[in-house]
Amino acid sequence: MGPLTLCRLTGGSIGLSILHTVDELLEADLGGVFWISAPRLHPDEYRVLGERLGLHPMVISDLSHAARRASHEDYGSYSHLALNLACEDAKGRLRRKNIQFLLWQERMVSFCEHGEEQFAATFELLRSGYLRPDDDLVIRSFCLAMSDILRDAAALAERIDARIDALEDELFRGVQSSQLERIHDLKSGTREIRRTTVPMRDAFLMLLRGGGDLMSQNVYLRDVGEQIAQLCEMAENSRETVADLADLYMTLMSNSTNAVMKTLTLVSTIFIPVTFIVGLYGMNFRYMPELGWRYGYPACLLLMAAVSAGMVLYFRKKKWM
Repeated sequence: MGPLTLCRLTGGSIGLSILHTVDELLEADLGGVFWISAPRLHPDEYRVLGERLGLHPMVISDLSHAARRASHEDYGSYSHLALNLACEDAKGRLRRKNIQFLLWQERMVSFCEHGEEQFAATFELLRSGYLRPDDDLVIRSFCLAMSDILRDAAALAERIDARIDALEDELFRGVQSSQLERIHDLKSGTREIRRTTVPMRDAFLMLLRGGGDLMSQNVYLRDVGEQIAQLCEMAENSRETVADLADLYMTLMSNSTNAVMKTLTLVSTIFIPVTFIVGLYGMNFRYMPELGWRYGYPACLLLMAAVSAGMVLYFRKKKWM
């Protein structure tokens, strides 16, 4: 388990404490406005922390079992927002990262794998006095954290878009069978991003609607909503581009196959009259004057060469070669 971060939000500044166990957090003074950023915990730790924070048993269960789909639930005094984020591991393989928020009027708790890294930029902004004293400290901190999350998601979408563009340029330089596997990987990546961003958008809209006019009219929350909408649009555009790329691959592969078949057909056509001449003089009838002619053999070769050359010139004139 990674460290827990306790941020005390006071007058636009923050006091940052690093805690190593849930027991240390339970012993800390949780008065005032604060944000707890925690990693994934053991189910027993979720239960103990949930009892300290007064969480509903359903929330504790949802925290223990990471949701497969983004969701939002309003429990009166607080809201529970569960999100999934597509990300890449060290080997460049896509996986899902589960991030969950608990939002009260004067406190926030987030659960995220490697949360200290995920929200490093947000902690730095808070430490520098980025917030104003008249800000809604919890909502502003939540919006900054969401911006960190969406920035990572947008960076992944842009990397996939760059790979799509590079593969498209490569296809026009020459079609290879290995490119089909790369198209499949890109298709899986865009599908995974879309599967995480669209439910995220729906869950966030539920949060805005469930929070009443105060939340729905908050300019910072609306900005986060616009960022999510842009991410959904990027995911949809990428998905359509990959589908077009697959069609382009099949078209270029078909054209390449047709070009090969055309070449083989032309070669076969050129040799049809040559085969006829060889077959004609290979019948070995007793009375064939050319067989006894002194220049029959070179004349036959010359005839075959002339016929072949004539057909090649004809095909070039028709622009078939």
